[in-house]
Amino acid sequence: VTDRASFAHDSGMLSRNLDPGELIFRMKEDLSMSESVFSLEGKVALVTGGSRGIGLSASRRLLDRGASVVLTARKLEGLEAARLELAEAGFDRVAVHAAHSSSESGMREAFSVALERFSGMDIVVNNAATNPSMDSLAEIDLALFDKILDTNLRGYLVVAREGIRRMRELGGGGVIINISTIAACKAMRCLGAYGISKAAVNSLTRTLASELAAEKIRVNGVAPGLVRTRL
Repeated sequence: VTDRASFAHDSGMLSRNLDPGELIFRMKEDLSMSESVFSLEGKVALVTGGSRGIGLSASRRLLDRGASVVLTARKLEGLEAARLELAEAGFDRVAVHAAHSSSESGMREAFSVALERFSGMDIVVNNAATNPSMDSLAEIDLALFDKILDTNLRGYLVVAREGIRRMRELGGGGVIINISTIAACKAMRCLGAYGISKAAVNSLTRTLASELAAEKIRVNGVAPGLVRTRL
């Protein structure tokens, strides 16, 4: 009730002296318009780390809004399970491609799948990430540190570059969404390497946004808090 009242107040409805029935009708009408504003009919998206967690949830929302989606992840079995789950929910405009996000050839192939299956590329969700070590920076195995940066930073750049290339080939314009974390903004014990990698992602996001604005390619970052998901 509070949310509806706030919505009505913010949209100026309370000043019109509408009766309750008319108010509800107008609210539903405005909400329907909101749904159409956020329609993604005809759009094509690629989501890395799409077999579970944030990536799978984001894919479901994109599909729900009308987009076609290519899911990528390292393991084909996880992708097939995700595709089956989405199919059971009524979503059939889904393709999958198994590849590591930091692999240039693997990501070229993934974007080619999007073009071959759905004839477009409009939205990239950079989500694949890893955190194999909770050690302090003083103690972390440097091989694991390199692995974190390879996936969480190099992978984001590889995916973004390939997405940009395809968007340019198709005439320009599109959206790149980089999934970051609040650990990039505040020092957190046991999340040092992960936080560093995502702080770099924030800088990557700002720089790409500046570089690509004139081409109508929008680059945004999203920094979730704690999420129950596997990395």
